[in-house]
Amino acid sequence: MGASGGGERTIAADDQTRRQLVTVATFDRAPKPPTSLDPHTTIVAAVELSKKTWLIAGHVPGLERRPLTRTDDHANGLLRILTAWRKRGEQAGRTIARIVVAFEAGRDGFWLPRWLQRNGIDAYVIHPSSIPVPRGARAKTDRLDTGMLLRAFSAWLRGEADACRMVAIPSREQEDLRRPSRERAELVTERTRLRNRIRSLLTLHGLNHVNPNTPATRRRLAQLRTAEDELLPPNACTELERLLERLDLVKKQIKVIETNYLHPAHERTPGVDKCSLAAAA
Repeated sequence: MGASGGGERTIAADDQTRRQLVTVATFDRAPKPPTSLDPHTTIVAAVELSKKTWLIAGHVPGLERRPLTRTDDHANGLLRILTAWRKRGEQAGRTIARIVVAFEAGRDGFWLPRWLQRNGIDAYVIHPSSIPVPRGARAKTDRLDTGMLLRAFSAWLRGEADACRMVAIPSREQEDLRRPSRERAELVTERTRLRNRIRSLLTLHGLNHVNPNTPATRRRLAQLRTAEDELLPPNACTELERLLERLDLVKKQIKVIETNYLHPAHERTPGVDKCSLAAAA
């Protein structure tokens, strides 16, 4: 009875861990703007992020034309551009009390809005699918995308809730909680791909009845006989061995992630928290 109860608790715990790993990466939608937009004292900027250069468009009080500037210095260049826009607005006789910046969520994560906030700039991250796109074919350029982003962001700041949606900006610690979930998802996908590849190679030789998930398959791989009653060809056998090795490694890594997520930090598998130890040193 005791063993059975322990097994049930283990299964329940594993299921709970998997559910937590799946849901921990989900962040709530950001709230509405904390203060109303004052177009006479607020610089509004939208940034199109790319690998080489960033394109910044904005509304600057006191300037008739909307500035549009590129920078290849990324974050530092963005800060210099916003500072220059502030000076131009003040030279035009306006008092700049606030700077707000937005960009679409993507591969850059959330380090940029946190960095901007530390430098006294209000930063927002826009959900990409919430930007309304006109129907029909249209030219796609950074200039057009930035203009569309700026219009949607400005409308949201004015109180138009349907103009776009903002993603809540997580802290560094909250964002790091995503990593186990995302890594596990990638490993599960890789596990499925490897299993399918192994099954395909076995089926190629008439061995579709062999289960690649059992340890016995790897042990007797060299003794398997094909549908033609011959041993597996040497290259196919070697490839299967390598695939099974990778499959074992992937399954082991999935198990480590699930186990470490279920236990406190001091009970985790040795060697998995090297980054934290290095940072503490």
